Amino acid sequence: AWDYQREMRDRVLPGVTVKGIDIGGLTQEEAIAVLDAALPVPAAHGLTLTSEGQAWQMTWDSIGQHYDLE
Repeated sequence: AWDYQREMRDRVLPGVTVKGIDIGGLTQEEAIAVLDAALPVPAAHGLTLTSEGQAWQMTWDSIGQHYDLE
């Protein structure tokens, strides 16, 4: 058990997923690279705001939404 803890101390615990992306067993740097490649780009990810019959198309990027992968 001690060897396992020492081996895993700098790694994400097994079974951890982010939006269905398995990052278990990876180092922080590896996990960031995997998530950066797999998650949608905020500038391209859209949303629609509506109020009283009016609608506005916006991107995550335009309202300051971003991932904090670290």
